[in-house]
Amino acid sequence: MSSKSFLCTILWGLIFFFQVLPLQAQQYMPRDFDSVLGRRRIKFKKTAPHEAELKEYKNKWTRTPRGSSYRKAWVELDAKKDIPKDMSRTQRECWFAVATGASDCRLDGVRRINDEIDNPQFAQDTDLLKSSRRWVQEVGLRRTRDLMPKALAKLDTDNQLFEKRSIYVRKHTNFVFSDSLMKLSRSERAKVGIYAALGYGHDSGTSAMIVRRMIAKAKALGFRAKSFDTLPVGKVSTNSEIINQELRAELNSVDSMVLFGASKGGQELTHFYLHHLPRWSERDQSKIHAVVSLSGVLRSSYIADWVATAKGIRMELLRFFSRFKTHEKKNLEGIKSTRIDAWENYNYNQLPAMHDNFVWINFSMIPSDEDGHIPDWAILASFSRHAMRFLGNRGPTDGLVETAGTVLPPGTGIRQWIVRVMGPHVPTYGYFVDGTSVANTGDGSDEAIVASGEKTMEYILKALPLNPVEVSP
Repeated sequence: MSSKSFLCTILWGLIFFFQVLPLQAQQYMPRDFDSVLGRRRIKFKKTAPHEAELKEYKNKWTRTPRGSSYRKAWVELDAKKDIPKDMSRTQRECWFAVATGASDCRLDGVRRINDEIDNPQFAQDTDLLKSSRRWVQEVGLRRTRDLMPKALAKLDTDNQLFEKRSIYVRKHTNFVFSDSLMKLSRSERAKVGIYAALGYGHDSGTSAMIVRRMIAKAKALGFRAKSFDTLPVGKVSTNSEIINQELRAELNSVDSMVLFGASKGGQELTHFYLHHLPRWSERDQSKIHAVVSLSGVLRSSYIADWVATAKGIRMELLRFFSRFKTHEKKNLEGIKSTRIDAWENYNYNQLPAMHDNFVWINFSMIPSDEDGHIPDWAILASFSRHAMRFLGNRGPTDGLVETAGTVLPPGTGIRQWIVRVMGPHVPTYGYFVDGTSVANTGDGSDEAIVASGEKTMEYILKALPLNPVEVSP
């Protein structure tokens, strides 16, 4: 092992011990448990059988000295492991609701939010990013997460049409919709450009490899496909300019374009759409057929906010290690640039004059763990919990971006299709809301996970219609 690799290992070990181990216990319960059992007043329908256990839990927490080792807190105070035994389903649901922010166990707030979502003007008037943050303050993270599938469905322009088509072709692997891109002849496919913005750190990592495999599959099927040559740790504005230049160079080679954006790549496409595409001629704009955002950061990333603003020696160590690992002193500028919501203060009158056949498709991830977070096995789980605790007022997240931050804000007038996926930040790890897996990852090996990108691209092309206006379920 080289000296540099050894130093990287030591640094990562220090970060894991001092930064990751403390996270779970800190996230689940406040330092003063009275804020839950006292001021927030946990109210079970059948309190008596569990009253002694709740008191013992409180005593165990308050006996833990301030400044005691994080290892002790990790062992003793895990909200999922230390939940009182023999709880009914209702009591268990209440426990996790209060532990993630609800003021009590009553369902009044949930009913009120359901009425809010059922309002016919919800899609037109609601900024889901702001609303979901407010809902967490009212009913907790767990219950807000449970409300997200319904809220996202309301924002879909065509009643989950593309989601239904995607699930159908995923279940029926030999089926191809007659109006889809896959029905084009090989010669016609050659005039359809499929381009991908890979996101942050795309020179390494499984996520970028999955998207690259998606592009390779599209190319093998006869489409004109490539990934943008963006900077792995570049700023959003810098990379959107690169995207603009490369797409302009492709205009004479294709009749239509489908743009894929993964994670930060979604934000780079958003910046391109808002600040570069309006300068194209209407004829050239009409060649953009669809934007497909895969867990795209369409608004802003709360993880970037945390990395940029959190204080303390542990965070300085984390930032130093990030710079050292990528050999780029300024690589944090790329992360910090995702804090900026490109839609905020944007003049919608400047939006591109898109044609009727344009559609923006969002694969939006919804956390699937019992407490409203992403599963513990996900790489980003502990960091996500700590960021949520540090930042406070945030909605359900997929580990890098809030679920509500993966969809368009209200008032854009853009046809939006939303595919709801349960799981962490990478869609191929998750499953549709009906329980169907998004991709077959086989034995779970690295190669099987990367290869899942091929099937994902194939079913997207089988489901994506040539004319969104005339499509039928």
